[in-house]
Amino acid sequence: MTFRNLGFADAATESYALFRARREAGGFRRDARFQVCLPTPFAPIYAFTEYDSQEAVYPRYEAAILEELDRMVRAFPVEDLAVQWDVATEMSLFERVYPAPMDDPDGVLMSRLCRFGDAVPNGIELGFHLCYGSMNNRHWKEPADLAKLVWVANGLTGGVGRAIDWIHMPVPVDRDDDAYFAPLTDLRLAAETELYLGLLHLADGVEGARRRIDAAQRVRRDFGIAAECGFGRMAATEVEGLLALHRTAAG
Repeated sequence: MTFRNLGFADAATESYALFRARREAGGFRRDARFQVCLPTPFAPIYAFTEYDSQEAVYPRYEAAILEELDRMVRAFPVEDLAVQWDVATEMSLFERVYPAPMDDPDGVLMSRLCRFGDAVPNGIELGFHLCYGSMNNRHWKEPADLAKLVWVANGLTGGVGRAIDWIHMPVPVDRDDDAYFAPLTDLRLAAETELYLGLLHLADGVEGARRRIDAAQRVRRDFGIAAECGFGRMAATEVEGLLALHRTAAG
């Protein structure tokens, strides 16, 4: 079985040209970077391959994803590029929501995540988005609190050999309670790693964001704010409103 040209590098090349033109026209800051978000290879293999075959197929697809990354590294200036690994399927196994096709899923999947971090060359910014899924705009499980996310972040911090520039964690719209954020006391990020909490929701706007910010700041002062799961799977008409919410809440 061989995977050829998964399409990620082709799509990024087309988008990068638009990004660079917009930046040169003054639409972005001169130091703005082009962010590429990549799914971990385990996500499509777990979704589309029968369990008994997954570990045989996986190395081939991992090699194809890393080849896509290498094509982008060769095509774009490193100072222009940021790479984010989207970690969703692994979180479902860490949370024991779905069965694992391998022994010791925590150890195997964490080692793979660290390998993907190390695959991004120095000079390119590196981030991880820890995700509970958004199929039909719903999580496959609402996190009980940030404990499992903190465990993953600490594992990445200890296992990735290069600097991690950011880690993003989701905050459900109905969680502005101290219990949800309490595990942040155990978070051990390197000094250069920024924490982003996905606490912005159009459903309750600035007022809801303020409640969640206040709750998080009772545990940890230094963090950035973001949407819970990026800008995917939403109507184009909602994008400007979410951008405005980012700007207002940050202010």
